[in-house]
Amino acid sequence: MAHQFRRLSAKVQDGAAIATGIVLLAMLFMIAGNTLLRYGFDTSWNFAEEYTAYGLIFMTFVPLAWTLKEKGHISIDILIDRMPKSVSRWGKVATGVVSLAVVYVMFYYALRLSLTSFQKGLLANTYMLTPLWIPQTFITVGLLLFLLEIIFYISDAVKGSNKGGVAAGEKSQTHG
Repeated sequence: MAHQFRRLSAKVQDGAAIATGIVLLAMLFMIAGNTLLRYGFDTSWNFAEEYTAYGLIFMTFVPLAWTLKEKGHISIDILIDRMPKSVSRWGKVATGVVSLAVVYVMFYYALRLSLTSFQKGLLANTYMLTPLWIPQTFITVGLLLFLLEIIFYISDAVKGSNKGGVAAGEKSQTHG
């Protein structure tokens, strides 16, 4: 069951990474198109800047879990790498637990913010009047996926396995 849940989570994360690439391309076309319209035809798309900002929020939060799974986050583990494996393993568990606590607090408040914005029907004070819960949900979903991947990170560190994340005992990309 846990293995199937991890596989499902990995597929969702891979989908999030692909979606992030699509959002990046959409942002590129919006910015390029808006620039062309502004300087070539003295007009612009009223939505381009706002939606590009929402795309940036999406690209920041949604792929967090995928980045951890792929060992892409910056990690400074010079001390942990020099410790005996048993001590190193528990150091990774400790850093995972601290990360879990911090990200949980962020998730909790992002979820509250998203739900409040949805319940009150809050709109962005912009030309497009976008419901605020939409970009706030990008943050909430990204942090939820990140929480799950941190739990996998901790689980791998406890087991001392080589499955995923830097916690699995592999060196991060920052070490070469």
